[in-house]
Amino acid sequence: EPLPQGGARFSGLGTLFERHRLPQAALAVALDYDYQYDDRGKAKPEPIEIVKALLEHHADPRARCKYGDTLIMCAAANGYHRTVRALIAHGGNVHACESDGSNAMQCAISSGDMETVKEIVEGGWQVNALEVQNAADWRHPEIHEYLASVMAQQAAAR
Repeated sequence: EPLPQGGARFSGLGTLFERHRLPQAALAVALDYDYQYDDRGKAKPEPIEIVKALLEHHADPRARCKYGDTLIMCAAANGYHRTVRALIAHGGNVHACESDGSNAMQCAISSGDMETVKEIVEGGWQVNALEVQNAADWRHPEIHEYLASVMAQQAAAR
């Protein structure tokens, strides 16, 4: 079924698939690290409208990019909190990780985007001391304080 014509413009999406012939799912293409920057190295805007349209047309939110990262990890690494929220809402798994143990929370912390970190937590993440320390190591004091608070709340709730 073709993508809708109303709302966001999707011209060029078919060209993207044809030109690169990428084997991963359509969402992986939209969130692939290689497409996050323009020719000058400037970050492209969050592709949320494309992501929403693909999810509405049954794209797999649990797919992985060509590097093996989950799509939530790709979105989190870029601070795309609206995309993280959409992926979780459509069945994406915040707990899935890369074979080396990399996970969505690590990606969210490294992005420095508080809203992305919050989306991972709200998606069911159990915060641990290592992640609190990672936020401090990355010099993100607001994220550090938030994660420390969440970790204490989660421990008290057990």
